[in-house]
Amino acid sequence: MSGVNQITIVGNVGSPPELSYSQTNVPFCRFAVAVNEQWKTDGERRERVTWFPI
Repeated sequence: MSGVNQITIVGNVGSPPELSYSQTNVPFCRFAVAVNEQWKTDGERRERVTWFPI
């Protein structure tokens, strides 16, 4: 498939999915996914959460 990008987001759903409809009556869903990252820098444990609106 030329010109198509694909990603996989693995995390936790952070809010209940909201079902809506476009002006042309096409259904779509919105929600957010939180991805946690953990690492050590100079022996100190660090953590970061990144939110992805879907």
